[in-house]
Amino acid sequence: MHPINSEFNTSEIPDYNFYKNPKVLILYIKNIQYMNTKLLMIASAIFCGVIGIGMTFLSAEIAEYLGTEINEISSLIFQILGAVYLGFGMLNWMTKNNLIGGIYSRPLVIGNLVHFLVSSFALLKMVGVTENNFRIILVLTVMYSLFTLFFGYLFMVNPSKISK
Repeated sequence: MHPINSEFNTSEIPDYNFYKNPKVLILYIKNIQYMNTKLLMIASAIFCGVIGIGMTFLSAEIAEYLGTEINEISSLIFQILGAVYLGFGMLNWMTKNNLIGGIYSRPLVIGNLVHFLVSSFALLKMVGVTENNFRIILVLTVMYSLFTLFFGYLFMVNPSKISK
């Protein structure tokens, strides 16, 4: 039996003609839409954690690498932003084993979705404008866009537990 819908026997799939009954095809498609949220939470935790640690402890070095001027205020802003990233990373890491999606852990999903969505829009705007550090911005844009898609998908679907 499939872990999402125990009434639907997936062993009969190859023998069944979907064109005769489209309801069965829709039910089958719904049954295969399972996302491993643990991998997503681990990946986003590592991504946010690495950025957070870098911005917290290496703010001057990162600013120098990016070619920006660093003073006390900008260093403080880098460190505070690094603390936010580190906090998000720790939150995602500690909730990696929770049931996530639909109504479950909705504040966690919405927080991640808003973070990655707004950042994706800002990065997309910068890709077309900037010439400095283009590769870094492009890689960050791709990463943020992927996390936006994953958390957006997770926001819209209900989770399922895999039977052991």
